[in-house]
Amino acid sequence: MPFPFRRAMAPAALGAMALVAGFVSAKPARSPHDAANAFLATLTPEQKALATFPFADDEQSKWKFVPGDDRKGFPMWDMGAEQQAAALDLLATCLSAEGVQRSNTIREMENVLLQIENANPRYRNARKYYVSIFGTPSRDGLWGWRFEGHHQSLHWTLRGDRIVASTPQFFGTNPARIPAGLPLAGTEVLKAEQELGRAMIQGLDDARRAKAIVETTAPPDILTGDRRRIEALDDLGVRWSELAPDQRKRLMQVIDAHTAAMPKAEARRRVDAMRKAGMDTVRFAWMGSIEPGKGHYYRVQGPTFLIEYDNTQNNANHVHDVWRDFEGDFGRGSARTAAGSYGPDVLAKHYAAEH
Repeated sequence: MPFPFRRAMAPAALGAMALVAGFVSAKPARSPHDAANAFLATLTPEQKALATFPFADDEQSKWKFVPGDDRKGFPMWDMGAEQQAAALDLLATCLSAEGVQRSNTIREMENVLLQIENANPRYRNARKYYVSIFGTPSRDGLWGWRFEGHHQSLHWTLRGDRIVASTPQFFGTNPARIPAGLPLAGTEVLKAEQELGRAMIQGLDDARRAKAIVETTAPPDILTGDRRRIEALDDLGVRWSELAPDQRKRLMQVIDAHTAAMPKAEARRRVDAMRKAGMDTVRFAWMGSIEPGKGHYYRVQGPTFLIEYDNTQNNANHVHDVWRDFEGDFGRGSARTAAGSYGPDVLAKHYAAEH
């Protein structure tokens, strides 16, 4: 059953989303490969050269979540109205309605930061997000794409229109809660991730909480950063097998909050793969204060995946949140294939056949 925090967002955010590039995709009008080709059809040859890469190109496994001018892809700020609309239509085919809302609001928050920091509009810009397409989108073939800018780095590998990988999945928000007097005041984009994580740690009894809290000081950011490949972090925290039924339910609500941006089928595949890989060794670990308004970090780690959430910067009002698959990021490896969810390692098969 959906947790009530899942869709908590200030009403002002809903009206403001229409300001993002002038377009909001409410629902996918076509399949992913059709939407990708419709977007590509709007580009000039020069623009298409910026937006497209071979499948499994080295660029496909690059990612970051900070502002900058060194990203590759075709930026929204150089897109005309038709191109922007087509890009957002493509995004809507690979996100849930909640994910679309989240993505739009995070982009709009660049205008909030522009005002807070009195920044250069080139540095804080709601259109400074890039679209990159890898391979040839088709009904049956293997292809992928990336949507990335400040506080968003989203990656998909697809076979035809079926998502076979959707990580790294990174969302951030600064401010985590927008103060009064600013546009979107009261908005909390990642409220569910914060509130459910705190409900999890506060809902533990003393013995289990003592095991879950592994440090009294939170790290300044997610520990894995923007590394292309990661390995499991220290096996710390309280195990699923040690939790009472109501505590397990709360932990599943935390996990569900981190799949909510994806389409239902993809969210279900992630959870199915997690269960097949084994829930008993999934751990929940917390660092920092458990009180609201103070720096904190938590992670959920299992045999195949890692969720990291950090809220320490800007007086604990700046969130970074990521889902990684140890072997499945960018469509490579066997993190999910071992659980029977996706079939053979898509990148390994591609390399074997084409290289």
